[in-house]
Amino acid sequence: MTIMRQAFEYALFTIAEYARSGRILLEIILTVVCLVIFFRSNTTLSAEYFFSISASCTLLLCAYSASTILAIGDRPQGYVLIAHGLSRKAYVLGLWLASIIVVFSAYGLLSAGVALINPVEGLDMRGWFAGTLPLALNIMLLAALLTLLAPFVLRMVWRLIMLAIVAIAFSGNLLSGPTIASLPTPLAATLDVLRTIFSTPLLPASVSYTHLRAHETDSYLVCRLLLE
Repeated sequence: MTIMRQAFEYALFTIAEYARSGRILLEIILTVVCLVIFFRSNTTLSAEYFFSISASCTLLLCAYSASTILAIGDRPQGYVLIAHGLSRKAYVLGLWLASIIVVFSAYGLLSAGVALINPVEGLDMRGWFAGTLPLALNIMLLAALLTLLAPFVLRMVWRLIMLAIVAIAFSGNLLSGPTIASLPTPLAATLDVLRTIFSTPLLPASVSYTHLRAHETDSYLVCRLLLE
């Protein structure tokens, strides 16, 4: 509990510093630009369109925000806090929490703006929460990955291992079918097994709102039941 309390307090401190430096204005500007470009139209918005565009914009924003906040945490001033009682675990966890809080806030601002200027047809609060859950997991996973790849968290060897695991997990998208077919059978079988193992934790995050509604998966049904 002490680590979580320290992490939350440090996350709030980091967000305050982030806002005071003026960097948070870019998140606000990018959110407004996304709102104006993609959602300020007289046409009726569908839930699939909203979640598709908002997810793409939010994940791009997450990559920027997490990288910027981690750069702030890599300053020499941060090590002074560790020397004065803040644990290293709370320090790293606080930076991760600060990243996802900033990105979640931007997504909430975008959703509120869409609800005001051009509401999504047939989308109620329960549907919004159900469609937001996969995106929230995406944000947390991406922020966690960027945090792990920070120079002050893992050594170079471990960062390379993490990148290799991610590359294997997404090798199905990175390598074409003919390329995989041209590999020796033992190597292709090993790659398939490793891809299944490494990509399993990412499966919930890769399920979009469209797939949830189209296939009525257990994940979507559970979300709806929990919100009723």
